Amino acid sequence: MESLSYADAASPPPQVASVVEGMIARESVIILSGDGGTGKTWLALHLCAHVGAGRPWLGRRVWRMPTLYLDCQNGRARMWRRAHAILKGAGIAPEELAQSTIAPSYAMDALGERAPEDLLTLHDAITAMQAGLVVIDSLSDVIGDGDENVSTLKRAWPH
Repeated sequence: MESLSYADAASPPPQVASVVEGMIARESVIILSGDGGTGKTWLALHLCAHVGAGRPWLGRRVWRMPTLYLDCQNGRARMWRRAHAILKGAGIAPEELAQSTIAPSYAMDALGERAPEDLLTLHDAITAMQAGLVVIDSLSDVIGDGDENVSTLKRAWPH
């Protein structure tokens, strides 16, 4: 982490690139948490559809970019129903999301925990598709120990 001097802070800060104006900055880690059944998956899937299509989200400007929704818990049929409802409700055509993907969880070992090379495979896939927004649902399924704090993710993620 690079330090910041008070002399640096006296000048205007650099612009921060956004995914969603005033809400989600690029290259940031955001954890959406809440009790089961409160709509976290719906909200995140809705966000991915709008960012992938370059459509305003919750009345805010978005920057269009490829999105990857990594589904580790819902299954294809449930995600299909949800994505269909979101696209239909928002009037988003599938062609608008040609660069975006909803993917099942990546390879897990027999114990259901991620192998170190799996995280590298995921990193390579994100890089190859140039995903600007990645949703991992649920993070506890990916990091394996159920601890969804950012420090654990940063230690686990390849730099």
